[in-house]
Amino acid sequence: MTLEIISRNEAIAAGLKFYFTGKPCGRGHISKRMVVGNSCVECLKETRQKWYSLNRKYANAVSYRWRKENPEKTKLIAERNKPNQAKWRLANKEYLKEYSRVRRLKNLEREHERNKAWRQANPERKKATGRKWREEKRDQIRAHKKDEYVKNKESYLARARNRKALKRANGGKHTAKDIAELFEMQRGKCAYCRERLNKKRHIDHIIPLSLGGSNDRSNLQILCAFCNVSKGARHPMAYAQSLGLLL
Repeated sequence: MTLEIISRNEAIAAGLKFYFTGKPCGRGHISKRMVVGNSCVECLKETRQKWYSLNRKYANAVSYRWRKENPEKTKLIAERNKPNQAKWRLANKEYLKEYSRVRRLKNLEREHERNKAWRQANPERKKATGRKWREEKRDQIRAHKKDEYVKNKESYLARARNRKALKRANGGKHTAKDIAELFEMQRGKCAYCRERLNKKRHIDHIIPLSLGGSNDRSNLQILCAFCNVSKGARHPMAYAQSLGLLL
């Protein structure tokens, strides 16, 4: 932008705050100058930035206190700066993403507590936001789930069982490692019929979730497809009696 050359005396006569000579200042800036004080605007910016970098906490505290004491002025300033802020955000998307990521990493615990408090205070808004996000990302979510299932089948299924138990408020968690160790303990055989398990092995809750069983490792066993479907959601004692194992 080309600035109109105007002397300091002419600016004073016109009641202006700035004047421009077109000549560089002592630091080499070709910029506007303040009528009061005769200072270069760019030099003042550099001085402020340097002071702020050395006194960041104090400056933030003063700014926060001023905004709290002057809410109406703060609103007016925010409204006035909205167009410029929108342009700046649009031009600095990558910087903002990286800044947000670093800030979250530095303040993980505080972020978790704040998010938790917001979710507890706004359960309906949380549900609506989650529903909207899932609808918008439906295809991506499906593709991601399919990819996760192919790459880490046992981990994916363990997380699915954990989510199901969490919804029922049964409690308890297990991992893919727990399933692998159970498979070794059972020597690769079904806990009921003792047939060797193939790739279609089923993870069964000994006490079903519907009957109040937990979702931790102590309540799990590995069955063949036939035994798991036959047992269904029955109590293990009832199922054992149906097999003639108990009187």
